[in-house]
Amino acid sequence: MAFALVGPVLGLAMKAASGSTDPVTAPWTGLSGALASWLVAHTVVLAVGTVPLTVAGAKIVGKGSFMFNNPETFGDAIMAGVGITDQTARPLYARVGQAILDWWQTYAMVDPESTWTPPPPASPPGPISGMGKIKFASKAIGPKLAAAAGTPDAMSQKGWQGFGESILSAVEEGAEIPGATFTAPGGGGAVTGTGAIT
Repeated sequence: MAFALVGPVLGLAMKAASGSTDPVTAPWTGLSGALASWLVAHTVVLAVGTVPLTVAGAKIVGKGSFMFNNPETFGDAIMAGVGITDQTARPLYARVGQAILDWWQTYAMVDPESTWTPPPPASPPGPISGMGKIKFASKAIGPKLAAAAGTPDAMSQKGWQGFGESILSAVEEGAEIPGATFTAPGGGGAVTGTGAIT
């Protein structure tokens, strides 16, 4: 399933993980759908980073890095997904959205178990085949989200942890990175290019 289409499934997971007992599910599915669509449209996968992507024999190794186009609009997308129109809530959603993106940029990496395949050894540089995946080195995002929301107490942290971890887990399970937009030398060397998630 394309990550942009996970709204209904992720929405219910987010609701349950946050501890919400509200029988109304529409705001949750709206939120998750908006969140997933925004991430697909704005995430840029980079071959460079603290541990850049390189070719090692028949594998792609390294972590790469991530950036986001127009990150200042993420909070607005979340707010719209929930159905909130009160503009006084905008700073709250902006902080929560930025906290999610900051966590992603700090802890996300191209999954070393991704099914990317470089060109054969001794081949000229060419596109990577297969689909990459994303992995988070840590998913303990609850305190950061609670602080962003202005509710850093232990109970709030638990709810925010469930909410945030469900998002990060859905990214790991559903988001894919097409390898074809990256170029790799056969036999070894640095990967170049940028990509997106689907």
